[in-house]
Amino acid sequence: MSTDRAAFIAANTVVQSPELLPEIKLHLAAEEMPIRRMNDEERETAGVPCPNGSLPGQGGRHWPAILLDQPGTAWGETVLDVGAGSGLEAIAAAMTRADSVLAADLGQTSRILAARLAYNWRGNSDR
Repeated sequence: MSTDRAAFIAANTVVQSPELLPEIKLHLAAEEMPIRRMNDEERETAGVPCPNGSLPGQGGRHWPAILLDQPGTAWGETVLDVGAGSGLEAIAAAMTRADSVLAADLGQTSRILAARLAYNWRGNSDR
């Protein structure tokens, strides 16, 4: 993982559980973090990537909740998490014993996805 990306994640996120998912811990941008208060222009000027993935979307919490509530759903399956952001769905699929999990994203988000996913997986890999 790039040290710059790791430092960016450490400086702009806190470890917390997304709503509905107390089993999972993610590095997320908290309300008080500066990255949450910046608009697109301010982020671009500062060279800060868009915080997508640091802010799980409303719909993005339901699929992992289903996987964790019904762990046999992904057992032995191949799971593709498209628009992965934080890797939340990929982490839930791996936690419920999917055979293979691939997380993918595009654009600026993809540049930091690997670092963010590595950080987030470390906090959940013992489950």
